[in-house]
Amino acid sequence: MKKRLELVILFLFIFCICSLIVVNQISSSAIFSSTKDSGESRDGRIGILNFLFPFKSFNEPHVIGCVGETKTFVCGDYVTESCTMNGDLIFNDPGSVCFKILNIDNLVVDGNGHSITLINAQNVGAGIQVSNDNNIVKNFVVKNFDIGIFLSGKNSKIFNNTILNYTYQGIVISNLARNNSIDNNYISDEITDTAYQRAIAVQMGPQFNNITNNYILLGRKNQNVSMGIYIDDIYTNNTLYNLFLNNEIHNRDGGMGIRIDYANHNSFIGNKLYDNSDLTIYNSDYNNISRNKFYNFSNRDAISFRGGSFNIVDHNEIYFVSPNNVTSIGGIFLVEYTNGAPARENKIFSNKIQGDCVGIGMTNVNENLVINNLIYDNLFNTTENFYNVYNSPNFWNTVRSPGPNILGGRYFGGNVWTNPSGTGFSDTCIDRDRNGFCDQPFILTTYPYENIDNLPLAINSKTAALD
Repeated sequence: MKKRLELVILFLFIFCICSLIVVNQISSSAIFSSTKDSGESRDGRIGILNFLFPFKSFNEPHVIGCVGETKTFVCGDYVTESCTMNGDLIFNDPGSVCFKILNIDNLVVDGNGHSITLINAQNVGAGIQVSNDNNIVKNFVVKNFDIGIFLSGKNSKIFNNTILNYTYQGIVISNLARNNSIDNNYISDEITDTAYQRAIAVQMGPQFNNITNNYILLGRKNQNVSMGIYIDDIYTNNTLYNLFLNNEIHNRDGGMGIRIDYANHNSFIGNKLYDNSDLTIYNSDYNNISRNKFYNFSNRDAISFRGGSFNIVDHNEIYFVSPNNVTSIGGIFLVEYTNGAPARENKIFSNKIQGDCVGIGMTNVNENLVINNLIYDNLFNTTENFYNVYNSPNFWNTVRSPGPNILGGRYFGGNVWTNPSGTGFSDTCIDRDRNGFCDQPFILTTYPYENIDNLPLAINSKTAALD
């Protein structure tokens, strides 16, 4: 009996040693690789592990990828269930997409702080493509792709992602996307000399999307083609009612901040644009540009119209340093578009513009295309208040109405015309009845059309400075 017990113990000891050897061999095999493995050999190895240790599941726990309930997804896969990344992935399939979330709803795909990186000479391909409805993509680091994240569909959320070194577009919202949220992403382009790149692009008909709290760093050397936010609908005019709120754009090498092309009824509110990251409207109507701040401008108009009508520009703050040519650089500038589209009937009020620049400028090469714009209650604390070429009639004050106005006075009326030296019209005018208005109008032009502020605000002894 004792000898039989010793044989059983010896057998169990040998079995355990052999099992450990087998597990070690399998553990070092391709089951733990981040690349795809043949299903047959993989299933065979998993079967051995499950047979040896039936109390523990060995369903690819160490495959590097996005781990779901029944499968781990790697680059090139269609993601079919919610998953969380467990490591960094390298992708080397030019022209393809790493993760495809297509024709499926209600997934949560969590990068968990890990990266997907494309390595090929052309940097062509997309990091993540999302369609359909109610999907969430978060916490990814996406590097070196032509397009970082491409979104269509409805009611999806893209947040807390980092997009680096994209060569065309960081995040794209396209194809009639509706009611999506793009929030708190960091987007930076470091690769130089690639044309027409956009950090965030909204194009081809998206509506009612919220683009909020994103941080954009423009670093390319191609001036005028690198863009922070690009909203475009030149073909359908259906890119409508999108909100761009509290985004921050830094510009290190001459790119554009926000460009709006043929897109109507969109709102740009509370954004911060630094270092000549301008906002330019091309032939777009009924947009709201409100409470944005423009810092450290020198060689580019902060807000400019190249055509565009019925837009509202209000409560923005613009700060200029010394420009190259004060007569051609302005805080706000209106020009007709090259195709003859007018810049007319826009409302521009309660903006503060300060520094060595033109306060507001207009260029009207073709007669009466920059016309009937209403400009009032603005503070122009600039070296040159007004610049005009081929003038046409516009309105420079509203009717006297209860305030408070931009100086804190009792009534709305016209504008504050001052300069950094404190010797502007609003500084030196007489206000005998102390109603807050200069007793005389401020005449901007008389020929061929009159442009007159009939109710210019009087500073009196108060200092015209921005808060």
